[in-house]
Amino acid sequence: MNPEELVEKCIRRDKVAWNEFVLRYKSIVKRACCYKLNKLNSRSLMSESDDIVQEVFLGIWEDNKLTKLKDLSCLKPWLVIVTIRTTLNYCKKRWKEQQKTVSLNQSLSEDGFTLEDLIPSKALNPSKAFEVKERMERIQDRVKMLKGKERRALELNLYRGKRQSEVAKVMDIPVSAVSSLIARAKRKVKSGIKEYQLV
Repeated sequence: MNPEELVEKCIRRDKVAWNEFVLRYKSIVKRACCYKLNKLNSRSLMSESDDIVQEVFLGIWEDNKLTKLKDLSCLKPWLVIVTIRTTLNYCKKRWKEQQKTVSLNQSLSEDGFTLEDLIPSKALNPSKAFEVKERMERIQDRVKMLKGKERRALELNLYRGKRQSEVAKVMDIPVSAVSSLIARAKRKVKSGIKEYQLV
């Protein structure tokens, strides 16, 4: 059965087609789930990855989410995104259940950023800490994708806390050039984060 027929039958709630759909795409969902758990440093939940995979397919079936898929060529990327969101929600729920707390002094990156640097309130609940950490990871991923001087200028300014005049001295370029580099780099990072949120 080709993917078009398979998805069409699943939308019509054909259980035989649904079973085939799950068997066909289970490995993609499992890989996406394990990737996200690793990214979140939630290896302790790796043993629950099968439960998360089951939640992904259950959510798609119960809410008939395949009806929202307009372009079938995007099926695999769409499944990855649904899996990542489900994995995030699962982790948040587990964190709440276990009443885990995150130290405000715990480093979130190689650059030494802590939650205390980002959030003025000392009363930080685990769910909020999780969201902040996820946002920081997305920003760091986008910064790493920048090239050359843009990346260097932004890292010095954002991670090292250097003023534009200090960045100019370190990089041996005019302050006006630093200002342009940082502005352009920030636009690219923001644009990349928006793309992530739209998919």
